[in-house]
Amino acid sequence: MPDYSKIRQRLRQLRREEDIILEAMMRPPKMVRGSITWHKRVEESEGEEGLFPGLTRTVGGKSIGRRVRIGHMEWLEPLLCAYRSYRKGMQKLRAIHKEIMNLLDELRYEQLYDYEATEPGHLVPVVRESKDAQE
Repeated sequence: MPDYSKIRQRLRQLRREEDIILEAMMRPPKMVRGSITWHKRVEESEGEEGLFPGLTRTVGGKSIGRRVRIGHMEWLEPLLCAYRSYRKGMQKLRAIHKEIMNLLDELRYEQLYDYEATEPGHLVPVVRESKDAQE
């Protein structure tokens, strides 16, 4: 039998965490999607090697690459970091929602019965097969 008080406390804590993350995500800054990759390129005329930035992003399941001017890296990097931060916030929200659903599912199974006309009292508690099983 679950400890209802602990489940209720955990649900409240998750709700507060969710509110904090949502508040931050409601006013997103300007962002650029993708990530910077550095490529080694040899200049043919001088025989020098150098690292040059490229921006890679996934659109429709395909990877798209764009060249980035080195001079643009100064203002582009914070926009890429903002995008990464926003994505991490989304990931945290998904984890919080998953935990909330698992806790509520646990509570639901404590009060879930099957009707069996052949049993005395006609209600039989549902035994949970596995945590991954869906009804």
